[in-house]
Amino acid sequence: MSDPRAAFLEAYGPVDRRLHRFAIYAGMSRAPRWARELIGFDQPSALTRTLIEPALQMDARRLRWAFGTPRYVQLARARVAGAALPKAAAR
Repeated sequence: MSDPRAAFLEAYGPVDRRLHRFAIYAGMSRAPRWARELIGFDQPSALTRTLIEPALQMDARRLRWAFGTPRYVQLARARVAGAALPKAAAR
């Protein structure tokens, strides 16, 4: 009798690999360009560009809406505008 776990992996292995690749791509899509280039995620396929990218961009917009502007962005914008930084942020 064969191992049921082996049969499961044999049946769902290709699907699992695709889902795993999608999860990695989703996480790396938020990484800087140079990091994506290092691991080969800088040239997404046509399918990824047309289906996955818009969904990830929508997710990013929801995250920005939910959490607001990150503190580092606020500080960077203040530096560019020439505003005085708070003493705690100037360290």
